[in-house]
Amino acid sequence: MRKAVMLTWMLLCLVLAGCCGGENADLVVVNDSSRDAYSIVLEYADSTETVQAASGNALLKPGQTCGLALEEGEVLVTLRDRAQRTIGRSRVARQEGQRLFLTFDGVTEGSLSVEEWPHG
Repeated sequence: MRKAVMLTWMLLCLVLAGCCGGENADLVVVNDSSRDAYSIVLEYADSTETVQAASGNALLKPGQTCGLALEEGEVLVTLRDRAQRTIGRSRVARQEGQRLFLTFDGVTEGSLSVEEWPHG
């Protein structure tokens, strides 16, 4: 029951945060820290994508979430601060039918925790 409530809360925050991906996101990045994240970098074997706010403001303020669609396979996810320094990093693999939740808590520098939940 607790996970269901948490999932509903995270999806609501995802919609309110205005990030991309919506409810069909393969990856939901959760900022559970007191730091702002200004960009999320997705590094695949043969390409790199960067997600950031067009305004130059923080992409993820404390308590916000951002949903992203992932390509197949493994990806290195990096959160960066205003100066584009790494503040969190984790390697994840997209699995069909699973939504990944990547949480940045700011406690363990550079570490992101990962949970997998079924879509829907």
